[in-house]
Amino acid sequence: MLSPQEVYALLSKLCVDLGFCLDGEAQTALTTCPPADVQSFTDAVFAAEGLEPTKADRHLYRQVKAVVAEAFRTRSHRDVIAFPVTDLVAGWSFDCVELSAGVYCVSGRGPTGKSIAMTGADPEELLADCAEASEHERIPSSRLRRR
Repeated sequence: MLSPQEVYALLSKLCVDLGFCLDGEAQTALTTCPPADVQSFTDAVFAAEGLEPTKADRHLYRQVKAVVAEAFRTRSHRDVIAFPVTDLVAGWSFDCVELSAGVYCVSGRGPTGKSIAMTGADPEELLADCAEASEHERIPSSRLRRR
């Protein structure tokens, strides 16, 4: 489920990008108790605008749904892993940054000062790869960063 801050950011984006500018009461309702999935959230936005989701222009509906889906997709990655991770490999700490939409960088720093960073689309996979490499200190030179 989206946090109140994420709902507010999503509603702002829908207003600016697509003209779906909900009144204060509708914003409060969605922020306080946001629908738990993309379809329900999209339908709630249309209903708050006084539109019947099933009778709405399909192109517009898909546009709104795409913006909502992006907010949920971004949220789902944050829900999976609570960064920083410090209990995976003794002495190592790992963190994650979203570089651009759907592109993540997981980096780790070990007790001897070695560090590693990997970039890709799946933060869970990147974390597992970084942890495995650091645990055995088999860090490929292309992945090793000295600071």
